This record gives sequence, structure tokens and C-alpha cells, in this order.
Amino acid sequence: MNVLALPMPLRDFSALVMVIVLWGMNFIAVKFGVLEFPVWASLFFRFGLAALFLLPFCPFPKGQFLTLLMLTVLLVLGHFATMFWAIQHSPSTGMVAVIMQMTPAFAIILAFAFFREVPGKRRIIGLVVSFLGVVVIFYEPVFFDSVTAIVVTLFSAFFLASYTVMLRVRDAIPPLTIICWTSVMGGVMSLIITLLFEPSLLETVQTVSLSAWGGVVFTAIGGSILGHGAYAWLLRRQPVSLVLPFTLIIPVIPLLMGSVLFDEPLTSRIILGTVVILLGIGFIMRSKAYER
Repeated sequence: MNVLALPMPLRDFSALVMVIVLWGMNFIAVKFGVLEFPVWASLFFRFGLAALFLLPFCPFPKGQFLTLLMLTVLLVLGHFATMFWAIQHSPSTGMVAVIMQMTPAFAIILAFAFFREVPGKRRIIGLVVSFLGVVVIFYEPVFFDSVTAIVVTLFSAFFLASYTVMLRVRDAIPPLTIICWTSVMGGVMSLIITLLFEPSLLETVQTVSLSAWGGVVFTAIGGSILGHGAYAWLLRRQPVSLVLPFTLIIPVIPLLMGSVLFDEPLTSRIILGTVVILLGIGFIMRSKAYER
């Protein structure tokens, strides 16, 4: 048996590697942005840039305003706002990325609550193991002064799971169209909130560095348009059950880069908690219910 054989065609595998790198780097890009931008200003520029790039190619889907509005509330006000805040206030960007992997676990709970989908034995084991991993991280001394950031990240993962479950019943809208119009609506919401509650947007623009702008641009183009676009393309060519387990690699990138670039902690307990969480999510992702 050739151990170097790829699990899929080279073009598809290259797209998968690109998604992993882009989404892993996206957490670092967010960190560069929120080090200098207030959260809502960062979100406004992130969604505004994504909308500008996509609007020429994504006409508004008729009759889908309420659906897109609900998706925007879950994705922007729920997931992204809490994730950006957690990255801004957590001593470890990588830890936020790890806890975000709890999204499939929350999706299982929501699927049971709303669709009465009873999880199999492997999913239940994965659910329990992944939550044990969060408990391990919760008691890491480094995070004793920033427990709120861990809790907020869990909420972020929950909102992303809610968004994912809603997409299941609202799958008539193309992925890039969803990205485009949630960016438009999210940009408007973020602008209103930043004008009401954050420092002058004009003063912010004049004081931030190129690295902060680079982080915002990367989250809009690299993390959102290229990352999600490549992921949607890949899922149309390969089984979900094959692609999803590879996404467990994503947190490794911000864990290592956060330690190098921002001198963030990488203790034995953090590593143990990360392994336990990813092991649990791995059980969930490998369950037969994920095969399509």
C-alpha cells in the first residue's frame, strides 16, 4: 500500500489544504485586526470589503429577505461578534480556534432539539469527550483571569451551529450569495453599532497600522471569499465525511502562530485539552450520520 497516496484527486486535495491554511490563518488575521480596531469597526470593514467584492456577482435572491436576515443575525451578531470579542480578550488565539471546533457538538444538540435526530453511540461518545476537553482547558491557570472569553467562545460556537442547522432547512440559496448578502446586512448592522457605541470611526481609521488593515483585508478575502468558496466547491466534489475530519487540523495553525507572533501560552494542559476536544469532535465527524 502506498502511504503517500492522496485521499482524493490532487486538485481537490490542494483546495482542501488551501481551506485549512486560510481558515487557520484567519484567526491570526482577526487578532491583528482587533489589537487596534474596536470589534464592531473591525466587523464593519471585514463585511464591507467582502460585500464590495461579491455584490457584482450575486444578485439578491427574491423572496429570501427574512431568511437572510435571520442568517445574518446568527452569523454576524451571534457568531462573528462573539468570536472577535473573544480573540480580543483571550490570552490565546489558538484556544479560541480550538473551542470553536465545538460547533459540530452543539449542532448535534440542536438537531436533536429541533429535528428529533437521535445521535448514535459514536456521536454521544464524541459529545461527552469534547466537553471534557473544554473542562480541561477551563481549569488552565493561564485562563483564570479570562474565563469570560472561554464562555463567550462557546456561545460563538453555539451560534455558528445554529446558523449551520438553519442552512440545512434553507439550502436553496447558493453559498456565495449567502456570504455576499449576510456581509451586506452584517456590514450595515456593524456600522450602526460602531457609530453608536465605539470611538469615532474616522479617528480609528487614522490611527491603525498596516498590519491591522492587513488582518481585516485577509479576513474578508482570504477567510471568507476564498476559504468558504473553496470549501463549498470541495463539498460538491467529495463526501462530507471525508472532508470534515481534515478541518481538525485548523486550530494547530493559530496555536503555533499565536505562540510565535504574540507570545501566547502553549502549556501542557492547553495541549491536552486541545487533543481531547479534537478527539471527541473526530468521533462525531467519523460517525455514519455525516456520510452523504
